[in-house]
Amino acid sequence: MKRQATFEREELLIDQSGNSNDYKVVNSNIFTLSDWVFFIGLLIWSLNEFIKFSEISKSVPDFLPMTFRATGLAIVVISFFLRDFLRINGIRFLVVTVLLTFILFNNGILAGDGNWIDIVILSIGSIGVHYNRLFSMLAGYRFIINGALIFLAVRSVIPNQVEISQNRLRFYLGYNWTSFAAHTILFLTLLLLWAKRNDLKLWMFAGLLFINFWTYSQTRTKAPFFIAVFCLITWFVASRFKIHYLNSRLLYYATILILPMLTLLIFYLSYNVNRFPEIDTLLSTRLSLGRTYIDQYGLTMFGHPVYESTYFDWFGRAYQTLDSSLMRYIVKYGLVSTGLFMSLWMYISRRVANTKDFYLDLLLICLALEAFGDPWFLFASYNIFIILLGSVALKDDQFRAVVKSD
Repeated sequence: MKRQATFEREELLIDQSGNSNDYKVVNSNIFTLSDWVFFIGLLIWSLNEFIKFSEISKSVPDFLPMTFRATGLAIVVISFFLRDFLRINGIRFLVVTVLLTFILFNNGILAGDGNWIDIVILSIGSIGVHYNRLFSMLAGYRFIINGALIFLAVRSVIPNQVEISQNRLRFYLGYNWTSFAAHTILFLTLLLLWAKRNDLKLWMFAGLLFINFWTYSQTRTKAPFFIAVFCLITWFVASRFKIHYLNSRLLYYATILILPMLTLLIFYLSYNVNRFPEIDTLLSTRLSLGRTYIDQYGLTMFGHPVYESTYFDWFGRAYQTLDSSLMRYIVKYGLVSTGLFMSLWMYISRRVANTKDFYLDLLLICLALEAFGDPWFLFASYNIFIILLGSVALKDDQFRAVVKSD
């Protein structure tokens, strides 16, 4: 293919010496045409679950969200074949493709979770995209569409449902569940953390803090609010002290090990829930629900469907779901996929930790804390960072090129 001369970026090129294993970085950060095509596909794809998880779903034809999903994924696939700058090791790419295909088959087909079809396609399609620019532009897009939704709900243009739970008045803010808005704002905060890093202005810090406090006052959803406040205060303090690259062994190992350690912790607490009633209450009976699933399904090697019901009704249908992303992965997708996913994520985390970029370490820690209690870590419509699975196909210098700040 001809080089896209009008679109410069950090391109990864074969060295002129002819050694296909040696790479050099041409310094530019502007998106190529293929990156723009990927971004457009991602925007269209995002409308699928944005509609499904909001009151808009009641006002549009049922086929429309699926149309956005299929169209967006098709454009993502096209963008990959337009990416003529990419020169990756064929063996690495083959291995990553096989591993992600297994995850797709195990999680998507055996466990019946079609969400993983999207994750795998987006992960492979994003290989070589400059993540910093991608996440920055995606943050703006998601702020616009979600901000418009919340505004319409507050102004009663669309329904703003309300419920009373544990003496708390909780507004839905245009979504189909009370907690959706809070988790949306958390992940928007994390997108900006990746994009801005040490360039956090006072007005942005104050604005994000106000938005998170206001969302909490409306939804009374605690976990994402506490994570967001922790993230924002840590981010702000680090930026005020001009911290960007930090050589800390403690932070290095914490970044790599936090997700598998929290996985072991949530499983241990759930299995021994009778010994930790206070923690179970603090976590809104997530431990009890986890133990229920362990008793029902045990630990399996491969994925399988599980019963879930998130609605109460007059016919006695029990509320039962796996809120924790980490418990969900173990119980629903099996031990083989759990071990594989944790290995891939630890490999990505090690690469991030090797950059010594404090803000990326902070982001991965916040993602792990979110995964401990809630399911949205496993949804690309919330946690777009999960597409970093595709970056395993890149060599170390290529990875550093596509995650570095502008």
